[in-house]
Amino acid sequence: MILSPILLLKFEELKIPFSNSYLSRAEVSFADNLIQKGHYEEGLKYYKSIVAKIDPEKDGENLAKGLNNLAVIYYELEQFQESLDSNLESYRLKMRFLGQNNESTVMSLINLGHVYYMLALYDKSLVHYEDALRVVNKLCFSEKLALEIESYIGIIYEAD
Repeated sequence: MILSPILLLKFEELKIPFSNSYLSRAEVSFADNLIQKGHYEEGLKYYKSIVAKIDPEKDGENLAKGLNNLAVIYYELEQFQESLDSNLESYRLKMRFLGQNNESTVMSLINLGHVYYMLALYDKSLVHYEDALRVVNKLCFSEKLALEIESYIGIIYEAD
């Protein structure tokens, strides 16, 4: 019997400039604290509100990170389809605003791999892990991260 691995999605910090008129640092900090304490349902409400305020044309990077964080919350609530939807939108925005060769974009690929794994879509999971590993190896981000991704790929082969 193969035990399901512990696959944790990566939470990202939103960058809020002091001159930001639509997002308050206190609101984001409060939402982040709720999540850190495991109050996912309440944190979900706040993050939905935060994400709704972000203009994708003016602040696409923060919107991508906010959607990533929504995906993490959905994942923790075991709402994997909602997590997938938020992850996919976050990834699309990161590709547009940050490009493929960015560590945050790589984290989205890993997160997508995790969600596809939890949905038992192992082929899709594997594709995302392999894409992430290619970028990490190409850009020499981190040997530790490469080893982590390789372990996820191993889990897929064990699950099949």
